[in-house]
Amino acid sequence: MVNNPFANIFVALILLVTSLMEAWETLFDDVGEMSFGAHHGIMIFAGFQILKTLPDLMDALHFIHKAHEDKH
Repeated sequence: MVNNPFANIFVALILLVTSLMEAWETLFDDVGEMSFGAHHGIMIFAGFQILKTLPDLMDALHFIHKAHEDKH
């Protein structure tokens, strides 16, 4: 991934949404039958990427907020 937290979370959200679109109708049946596909792995990967990006995203938002306060 890149060093931009906004780009990282954007990519992770796209992965999560597209994998959910693929798996949503059969998600509970697939889990119950232990029948997993690539879209399930991408969903898990995207979830972890979002969690990994959150601290960087919060730091960036804090920096932007502080710069805005210092300007006014």
